[in-house]
Amino acid sequence: MQNLQELEPRREKQLKTYEQYKRKWNLILTKSVKESEVLSQAIKGSILLNGTLDTKTLKTNMDLLEKSIKDDL
Repeated sequence: MQNLQELEPRREKQLKTYEQYKRKWNLILTKSVKESEVLSQAIKGSILLNGTLDTKTLKTNMDLLEKSIKDDL
């Protein structure tokens, strides 16, 4: 498994691409849970969804995502 230093160039490229092409709604797919956590922290207002979240956290995040879309946040 790669450590975070090895992922740094990839993360920087992802953030640059995100900033260049961002629209109102974006979905970023990552290779690992750790990578998704790092990107989620780097992008203000992002919502993290992944298959390893416990049921309560996943439901909370899905509710937040649905509210954000509904209320046009």
